[in-house]
Amino acid sequence: ESFSVTAPSAGGTYNAYFKVFQNENCIAGSGIQAKALINSVTVTVVTGTTLTVQPATGTYGGVANLSATLKAGTTALNGRTISFSLNGNPVGTSTTDGSGIATLAGSLAGIDAGTFLTGVSASYAGETGPPAFGNSTGSADLTVGKKDVSPTFTADNKVYDRTTTATILTRSLTGVVGTDNVTITGGTAAFSDENVGVGKTVTASDFTLGGSAVANY
Repeated sequence: ESFSVTAPSAGGTYNAYFKVFQNENCIAGSGIQAKALINSVTVTVVTGTTLTVQPATGTYGGVANLSATLKAGTTALNGRTISFSLNGNPVGTSTTDGSGIATLAGSLAGIDAGTFLTGVSASYAGETGPPAFGNSTGSADLTVGKKDVSPTFTADNKVYDRTTTATILTRSLTGVVGTDNVTITGGTAAFSDENVGVGKTVTASDFTLGGSAVANY
């Protein structure tokens, strides 16, 4: 004979008892006097979950604020561990709050500037319970913006020549990430006026960025 059991809708673990009564089968509690208990099985109801991941943005070399919401139906799941990844690389875990939301500041180290479809991913491993919850995953887009850098330069002294033209001696950059190959060239400079003086202000513009990592700046 075959038996079928309709599991309760709520997640959890339940015992189903089977008894034999002559040539018929019945579930305990039906009111029929069974002759002998022949077996019992454990029925575990696993409640499905959904994990909704928010798109994330950040600046090259910085962090992206990651967020994911875990629910079972319409019920937020509190105190569950969510694992986050950026472009397939794990960046850490976070625990959901009372609203089912887990947040994490994920490092963008090693990720170039650009837009990455499904670049943010998150996962929940599920639980055997009770209550039991199924695993779930989610993803969203990641946008990494270029990093701003600031140029610094020095200007050469000159003999009065009735012009404000200045000659740039050295150029450097601040704000470069690590050992990135970023260079600064070119530019034009001018004194604040053409008069003779000491410690005069010099302004410069039209510098050009270069180097193998320039696309991130």
